Amino acid sequence: EWFEKLANLVHIKRVAQTKNSIEMVFPEEVISKIKVDELFMDSYDISPSFRFLSRGSNLVIILDIIKLEKHPIYYLVSLLDLI
Repeated sequence: EWFEKLANLVHIKRVAQTKNSIEMVFPEEVISKIKVDELFMDSYDISPSFRFLSRGSNLVIILDIIKLEKHPIYYLVSLLDLI
């Protein structure tokens, strides 16, 4: 519920999970309001397991969940708190 509430606040377009990763898709209107370069650097401080891609006009942030020290939700919530 905690993650879902934050995801709704920052208007995540889609969240998908596989056995190896969690992918969050952010629409262009969200991207235009944040400094993606700073978010990229700050996300590395949370975990080097975050990856960023551009897919069309959307920003995709992927968290590789294999070999994380804590449950993935802690990393995701920390990232969403930055947005």
